Amino acid sequence: MGLLSKRMLKYLLSDSKAGYSQKAQSTYNWRLVKYAQEGLKDLKLLAEKLPEKQQAEIFNEKCLLPFVEAVLTFEGEREIENGEIEKRKERLLSLLYGLLMTVGSLENAEVLAPEINQILKLGAYEVLPEINCLKAILLKGFFQKAK
Repeated sequence: MGLLSKRMLKYLLSDSKAGYSQKAQSTYNWRLVKYAQEGLKDLKLLAEKLPEKQQAEIFNEKCLLPFVEAVLTFEGEREIENGEIEKRKERLLSLLYGLLMTVGSLENAEVLAPEINQILKLGAYEVLPEINCLKAILLKGFFQKAK
């Protein structure tokens, strides 16, 4: 059971959309956006309300990382072919900035990598303090993966 019906999935995977009237395409496109928006709201609620044990089954590298990579990776060829390169670059930069500022918050660094964050605070001044916080979280994650 997934978010998309078999018919919606078939439409989405059809590159040419041949056989679909303009009205059908418009309806499918509207539904895809609305269903995805509602699904993201539901996922946010799960992230806020589920206990850690259940969150770990959903929000982990295996489940979440492929999604994040698909959303945030720049796919140059497709965008160039469709003339969408500038729009995608603008959207990705805005989204990545917001995500990095969220991830690099002082609160996250203090909880996830307090020792490293304290050391980095002693170093050179950063225009954006979030940069040191991001460094601390990245280093802590690197050391955790290296174990």
